[in-house]
Amino acid sequence: MFISRASARVADRAFGHIDLPKREDVKYVGRLYFSGRTNRGILRKWTNKSGHYRPDAESMSNADFA
Repeated sequence: MFISRASARVADRAFGHIDLPKREDVKYVGRLYFSGRTNRGILRKWTNKSGHYRPDAESMSNADFA
């Protein structure tokens, strides 16, 4: 599983979600929402929204995480 901020920099180069799969097949994509100031790092919500590619929400089990 690969997770990235919406916009990041790696080795002084822009790095985005399109760079994550490294030419491999993608099983599932979406947005993750984590808790804020208290209890940081707790996954609060996971959606199938990722821009133009939106898999069926039922496909989340393909991510081996749900």
